[in-house]
Amino acid sequence: IEQNLPGVKVQLETKPRQTYFKTLFEFKTPAAYSGWGADFADPISFFSMFPSDSGLNFPQYNNPAYDAAIKKAESVEMGQNPAKRWETFFEAERILLEDYVVIPVYQKGAKIIVQNGVENLTYKTGQPVRHYRLVTQK
Repeated sequence: IEQNLPGVKVQLETKPRQTYFKTLFEFKTPAAYSGWGADFADPISFFSMFPSDSGLNFPQYNNPAYDAAIKKAESVEMGQNPAKRWETFFEAERILLEDYVVIPVYQKGAKIIVQNGVENLTYKTGQPVRHYRLVTQK
């Protein structure tokens, strides 16, 4: 950061987990490195962190255009039109990235090897628990 942004000084501070999260919730840090994992398979699991009134809005981000996009994406009307809802999330993402609210540095992934002939095994993103009761083998 210091090499690419002249005049910017970075001081790294390592803290125990309890102290780190306390600092985040008190909004006493200008920047932080953190991660978030979806607990259900929907983009709102991530996008709900950044509306101006969110309790997880650690950067205290406030952009009325972003708030409006999220409100629109969560509307009943959008729930009945998944393609339009998806477009609205793309717009919200564009706003976040242009405002540099978050800087994605890592995306978690997983590979699963399945033997040929296994059927009815489903993968649901955002849900690490697998249910095998419907799995069959040819």
